[in-house]
Amino acid sequence: MMWDGSALLPLDELSRQDGQALVRIPADVALTPGANYEILLLKARSGLLSAPSQASAHVQGAQSVARITACARAASISGQEGAARDLILMAGEEESARIEARLIAEGFEVRERILLPSLGRVLFVVPPKEGASLAEAREELRRTFPEAQTDFNHLYGLSTGPKLFAPGLIGWESPACPKSAGAQAGAAFGMIDDGVNGAHPALSGAAGLTLGDFSGEGDGRGSDHGTGIAALLIGEGKSETGFQGLLPGARLYAADIFSGPPEAAEASAARFLSALDWLLARQVRYVNLSLAGPPNRLLEEGLSYSARQGVLFVAAAGNEGPGAPAAYPAAYDSVIAVTAIDAARRIYVKANQGAYVDFAAPGVDIWLAKAQGGGSYRSGTSYAAPFVLALSAVLVSAAPAEARADPLTHVRAQLKVHAEDLGAPGYDPVFGFGLARLPGGCF
Repeated sequence: MMWDGSALLPLDELSRQDGQALVRIPADVALTPGANYEILLLKARSGLLSAPSQASAHVQGAQSVARITACARAASISGQEGAARDLILMAGEEESARIEARLIAEGFEVRERILLPSLGRVLFVVPPKEGASLAEAREELRRTFPEAQTDFNHLYGLSTGPKLFAPGLIGWESPACPKSAGAQAGAAFGMIDDGVNGAHPALSGAAGLTLGDFSGEGDGRGSDHGTGIAALLIGEGKSETGFQGLLPGARLYAADIFSGPPEAAEASAARFLSALDWLLARQVRYVNLSLAGPPNRLLEEGLSYSARQGVLFVAAAGNEGPGAPAAYPAAYDSVIAVTAIDAARRIYVKANQGAYVDFAAPGVDIWLAKAQGGGSYRSGTSYAAPFVLALSAVLVSAAPAEARADPLTHVRAQLKVHAEDLGAPGYDPVFGFGLARLPGGCF
């Protein structure tokens, strides 16, 4: 039971042994923020609320297990708008000091101040005021700071699902492909994902791999998802793995923004923007985004700004099923969205569908490196995106100088020309413009 000084409140007792009890406060028990409570271990375990007059006797004979103070529940959102626990506000460097001062003056806590020098911005992580919802706090910040960009600090999940056919399906069988993709010229590739284990046999010889930890949990062990994507891009294809990456020898900057166990890994928009800024500072020109979540104004601005600087983004279309809403960042105009197909050119059953899907690529039963060694077959739109990223690099490497200044427009147009139409004739929301491929091999 729980005692608030005047009445006994029921608790769900899960177990009791040797004077210890494991209890849970039911959702329908209303606690007052700031109030003090005692959790009591009573000798009797039934009928305690049937006689209120006996409550004092129960309390006098009880063992006090813990004293607690109730806190206001942290504001959060979930559902169609995505999930978030706080907000982010992004402003230009020259006005950041003024905005920070006013945030404090308006009663907001600046939980974190993140410099994004390559974006020319400063990012503030701001929780809502006590008692306010995230939606209310967002609207107040937007009214108060119309010159800044404000949105939820959305949480993002990995776009992952539960053969060696894949390179041939996209016309990547020529030895010239990695070369024309810019590997020898030193083109810089990037990925924003979960952790990568650089010691995996498929990556241990990859001198061009650079890891960046934005998760706060970087321990070098990496994850299956991040390690698989990295090896798919630049794996060395050693005999013990049976695997060769699309771009062996290329430079890859891998930003880890996810924390938590693999089955519930999540990353915030603030971490995403920090990783993006890190990639821009390293002159990365091709970025793989095998993650998905809700729309976010600040992410959209950061990606649009980067695209105008000549950075090409390819993202997973999402694995929430045909009826799911559009997944971001894939659905932004500044990003090429890729869905997944199998060896028979059938759509991945869990793939999102919608007018934002641009192209299809192999993403079902793909042989991928596992973080702790070896490999496994895995499926998901996450694993289709790197194939289109590699094709895009080939197209840019063969483009005239004026086309390289706007790689997104050039790549979209060229992939449309070479795509193998799938599904309904012409564009459709399942396969987009069709299977991305280079029919004549690499240039």
